[in-house]
Amino acid sequence: MWVNYTRITLVSKTSRERLTIDVNLSFRDEESTKTYPCLVIAEVKQDRSGASQFITLMRLHHIGVIPISKYCLGLASVNKKIKMNNFKEKLHHINKICDAKV
Repeated sequence: MWVNYTRITLVSKTSRERLTIDVNLSFRDEESTKTYPCLVIAEVKQDRSGASQFITLMRLHHIGVIPISKYCLGLASVNKKIKMNNFKEKLHHINKICDAKV
């Protein structure tokens, strides 16, 4: 499976926090391709000592968390031969977000 995305990394100058933002996700295997042009995967990397400004901002705007790895999302999206009961609810939620008209 091939995974492609564009990554932006933001690093705080005042705390030990780093934020990666992945956009333009696409997954491909020998048989199929799935793209998520509207999906943003953000990951906060920090030590445990303080609150994250990014997480606080996301909560303020009622933007929820869907924990999933890009690799698992890709496998569940393009490989129809694997059992994906554990990812069905997350895939449904992600597809609902991507299909929403703004």
